[in-house]
Amino acid sequence: MAALRGWLPAYRPQAPQLRPGRILQSRERRAGRQSGPRDPRGSKRRGRGLAPQHRKVRDFQLAGAGQLCRAKPDLRCSRLEQDIASVEPLDHGGYFQGFDYYQQTIGGAVATSHEIRLQNEEMVAGMFDYVVGAFFRKTDSGNTVFRDGPITLPAVFGGGIAALTQQDVYSLSRTDEKSFFGNLTVHIGDATQISGGARYIKFKSRNDITLNAVNQLDPADRTLLVSMSLGIGLNESNIDTDKLIYQVSAQHNFTPDIMLYASVGSSFRPGLFAVGDFSVNQSALERSFQRTDDETSTSYELGLKTTLMGGRMRLNVAGYYQEFQNYPYRVPGSSGISGVYFVDYSYDQASQTVNPRVNRFNFVSGVPVEVWGMEGELSLEATPDLNISLVAAYADGKIKDGVIPCNDFLNPDGVPDSPASAPSLGELMGVVGSDNISACTVNQAASSQPKFSATAMAEYSRPISNRVDGFVRGLYSFYGKSAGDPTNAWDSVKQYGLFNVFTGIRDPQGAWEVTLFAKNLFEMERVTQRSLPLSSQYQTLPLQGFGPTGPIFGSPQNASFTSTYTNIRMTPPREFGINIRFTFGAR
Repeated sequence: MAALRGWLPAYRPQAPQLRPGRILQSRERRAGRQSGPRDPRGSKRRGRGLAPQHRKVRDFQLAGAGQLCRAKPDLRCSRLEQDIASVEPLDHGGYFQGFDYYQQTIGGAVATSHEIRLQNEEMVAGMFDYVVGAFFRKTDSGNTVFRDGPITLPAVFGGGIAALTQQDVYSLSRTDEKSFFGNLTVHIGDATQISGGARYIKFKSRNDITLNAVNQLDPADRTLLVSMSLGIGLNESNIDTDKLIYQVSAQHNFTPDIMLYASVGSSFRPGLFAVGDFSVNQSALERSFQRTDDETSTSYELGLKTTLMGGRMRLNVAGYYQEFQNYPYRVPGSSGISGVYFVDYSYDQASQTVNPRVNRFNFVSGVPVEVWGMEGELSLEATPDLNISLVAAYADGKIKDGVIPCNDFLNPDGVPDSPASAPSLGELMGVVGSDNISACTVNQAASSQPKFSATAMAEYSRPISNRVDGFVRGLYSFYGKSAGDPTNAWDSVKQYGLFNVFTGIRDPQGAWEVTLFAKNLFEMERVTQRSLPLSSQYQTLPLQGFGPTGPIFGSPQNASFTSTYTNIRMTPPREFGINIRFTFGAR
């Protein structure tokens, strides 16, 4: 599947800290430290903020605000190289006995980034903090996909493998991002501060999918028999866009232990491109479900942070709302296993014809989404040796009148169906026509994740000697019930919890630590995801008659087999182990 969650913009401001005092001392007064924006599940997306943190390079003198101010530049450069090699079996339904066919992906990617920011070390004019910077990032990736397609003999001849074709598909992706950001914080007395920032993003990308060739392989040993070069462009996307995003926040400390804050901000993510539909005859609707327009959102948050019991207890609560346009909703599942059925036109090397067949792909669509949520955090130093914490979150994200790809061939009424088996080619083509795929307007959950989740932690730590501390820690994670995919009647998940325990010894200064752990100690088993029934797609040769030299076969025709099995995902198994950590250098 295409990487829809690779790098995401980080635009929902992190909740500000209480001003210095007690256990919630502010570690960073300067604005610009960001957490990611919320996705429709309510969890924080990871990504870049308006002013990301980086390591210090050196200090220098900067003239500003009519005086010399100490400024701190931060610089980071990175380069990532990645090689990709994977093999995926395609006989998902287990139709063939003693024969396997695959999709093999070979490729790689290179990503480079450079970022610099400059921020003051001393407050300007006794009330201003600032940060400015720039970020540059380029990526270049290319992948070759070899996708097998078996062709069988007619059933009267035993239905054995007559031929094995293979698509040779190349996908190219290149991106270039340049962004410039700045943030200014105004301190009004000791109790109030207002922060505002903006980031200008200039983004370009190019994505191409090309059918290089169609090969014929020997079914017995997969050796190449014949290769026909084609060079057919299947799909492409060229993006050249820019956007100015912003954030504004205000906070007021009523006392050293009570702080109220509010924030509003916008977000932006360039349009996305999904790779996996290799049909040589794609419709406009089909192409639209492989790329999205730019995603934008506006978020609002109101929160309260407090310390109680002389600094031994911390209680924080927050509520938020975020509205997305063109949020990239991905059809649940993965290519070939789940997803939406569509008419896939493949090129047959032997007959040199283009033949339709039924296939599956988890297409993508840009939809409007609204998210409401709340978070709460409680931590308590019960004794000098015992610490307890509880974090709970509720988020409800819904698609509002979004148009998505769907299975709508059982009862073509614009409402997604829940098919128990794959449709025949005639059944599907009779509904979708030249569009190759169905579309539905929906109002439904934007994610299959539970709306409510919570984590409770307790740790008891006590010195064993002057150089060694012992500890034991318990971690319980609770997940509320979830409805799953609205079109899948079998994937609802009941609430459940996982308990992990850790115990060990460590250096009081953090130089080393040895930990024994037991994860999922009580061996909770829960199916967290279940696909629709698995199916296998292939082609068969129709018998047209007999000639002087034997049987006469027509062009390959679509065939499918639907299994009684489904693909599932389980909670992780119970696990015991040991972690050993040693820190070198400064800590």
